[in-house]
Amino acid sequence: MDIVIGSFNVLNLNTKDAENNSFKEDKCQKIAKLIENEGFHIIALQEIQSDNAVSRITSYLNNNGTKYQYCHCGSLYQELNDAGILNRNGANFKSDYGFIWDTSKVYLYGDKAVYKALDDIEKKEWDSFIERIIDILIEAYKSMTSQTGLNS
Repeated sequence: MDIVIGSFNVLNLNTKDAENNSFKEDKCQKIAKLIENEGFHIIALQEIQSDNAVSRITSYLNNNGTKYQYCHCGSLYQELNDAGILNRNGANFKSDYGFIWDTSKVYLYGDKAVYKALDDIEKKEWDSFIERIIDILIEAYKSMTSQTGLNS
């Protein structure tokens, strides 16, 4: 089973404000089209600044019958900030990340994996981040195949 992973910066995408709303809605549609055209199964979005923006992109993806789910790390960052956990510069977490995944190929393995990914991104430990994602995918695949009886 092949998994295609994509990641890109959406440049301060926040669909909560009314100004430039049609521009931002068009941007959400274009991002969804890019994800669909490239066949991504797991997508990480940097600088996505609202849960609503990730939700809008996911809703466009789901219009074609594929079932995507998403999470937005803004609430995770708030939990880290509330707990007094600081980023590598000793400041509160600010940037927002969103994750979208095709549920026919992958499923969310657990909250600790998301926290680990956020920690690795903040420290720019890209190799460790990719290794962790691969470990998560392998464990999810093993779990899925053992439950369904598939061998490959």
